[in-house]
Amino acid sequence: MIENMIENMIAKQLSAKRSFGGVIRYNEKNASELLEIENFPTDDIELFRDCLETYTALGNVREDKVFHNVLSFPLGEVLTNDEYKAITKDYMKGLGYGQQPYATFLHTDKEHLHLHIVSSCVDFNDPQYRKIDDYMSKIRSFCVGAIIEQKYDLESVLKKKLPVFLQNKVNGFFEQDKDMEEYFKHWRKDLKPQWVHDYTTENKPVNSKLVQQVNDMVEAAMREKPRSIAQLKKILEPNKVEIIEAINKKTGKQQGLLFTYHRQNPTNATAELVEKGIPSSKLPCFSEIPLMQQLMSNRKEYKAAKTYISKQLAWILKKAKDREELQKTLETKDIGVTWHENKGGIYGVSFTYKNMTLKGSEIGKNYTMDKITAFILLNSQQSALQQQQRDATARQSQNTSGSLGGATGKSKDDSDEDEDDEDEVTGKHIKIKRK
Repeated sequence: MIENMIENMIAKQLSAKRSFGGVIRYNEKNASELLEIENFPTDDIELFRDCLETYTALGNVREDKVFHNVLSFPLGEVLTNDEYKAITKDYMKGLGYGQQPYATFLHTDKEHLHLHIVSSCVDFNDPQYRKIDDYMSKIRSFCVGAIIEQKYDLESVLKKKLPVFLQNKVNGFFEQDKDMEEYFKHWRKDLKPQWVHDYTTENKPVNSKLVQQVNDMVEAAMREKPRSIAQLKKILEPNKVEIIEAINKKTGKQQGLLFTYHRQNPTNATAELVEKGIPSSKLPCFSEIPLMQQLMSNRKEYKAAKTYISKQLAWILKKAKDREELQKTLETKDIGVTWHENKGGIYGVSFTYKNMTLKGSEIGKNYTMDKITAFILLNSQQSALQQQQRDATARQSQNTSGSLGGATGKSKDDSDEDEDDEDEVTGKHIKIKRK
């Protein structure tokens, strides 16, 4: 699933492995309205489904045949049906599906309104029924979304997140007298020289100072134990280091990853310079252990740490009566604890085991700060109740012992008097007997 978060609008590409029948049945069941079937002679949805299945089967496309995208709008954003249709048409043209038959469903089953668009990934206008070009479709969707935001006077936030040359691509749409389909017609040709750096197996000279500079930032990022390229990208983003795919010019296939560094242009304070991409194999931090192997190792460490910490927490949280006791007990198990707090108090917790740090929520739903606080409070209350019960039992035992002593016990003087009386009686008895 590819999801492009635009803050005020979301464009989501759902799984293309479902059948046309399944996708259409889902929309018939959950949609409030079928807005339109575009580029098709009738609004008969059953005939539309049969057409998609028949023509798609003619193409030599083994997977990802179903086009099922969602355009979601923010809470409170309500447009007219004509505006929804126009936005959908521009979106489909921008992605290269402008001539395809497609159905648009309006969904109101959630708090925010959203559109489901159903079509085929096979080009019906191609005599050979080949798949429509989906080169850099995620980036393309970002650009199309940015243009739609600006064109329909929606809050424009996506464009600010795009690289400068893609922002220029968005601005260029409004400077030329072209529709969306024509403007994006040569997307692959226009984008490839700027977005994807060519890298073949040939040895190319690399600026050693730049390599060392980028290596230091990447090495520091790897110390945070990222488990995927996406996580590594996020860590490097503040340093303006970007990871992109390297394409072999001869084969057209991906061949490794490149690290590019965006630095300020010394001659123009408002512009950036994008340094030439550096292959990951050229960075010293990956000379012994390749990048992907390190990420895989981090995933294994993460899984082992998560299992171990979860096991220890499940046992310790049954007894800990306060945070100090919990922390000290975990430290005996080689688990470090960090309490995250702000002016409002402690709001989160993370655990570290063998240099692998996990948030409580990552370990499990029972180990968030709220749940841990609840466990500790419960243990403290139970401990206090048990102590009260022990104190009450002890007092009751003392009272019972005192009562029995008062009823049966005699003083020493009383005992002596009894003995004297007994002697006297016995003596009298003897005397009487002698008589």
